[in-house]
Amino acid sequence: AAAGGGAEAASPLRVNLIDSPGHVDFCSEVSSAVRLSDGALLVVDVVEGVCVQTAAVLRQAWDEGVTPLLVLNKMDRLVAEL
Repeated sequence: AAAGGGAEAASPLRVNLIDSPGHVDFCSEVSSAVRLSDGALLVVDVVEGVCVQTAAVLRQAWDEGVTPLLVLNKMDRLVAEL
């Protein structure tokens, strides 16, 4: 705590986003991106579902000690098609 009991100034936070393709042809780029990251957003299209490459990307993240956050995309389209 700062002298006098005041709150310390918060240091700025920087967030860098790395957009890495999920296609199997780009697995080396995904691997590099995972190694540079502290966390990962894994976006899954709910209409297409989980693909083979989705599992491979998850495995790479876990192998590198990166905790992925699952994001379900196109939920509105899934409901519309029901």
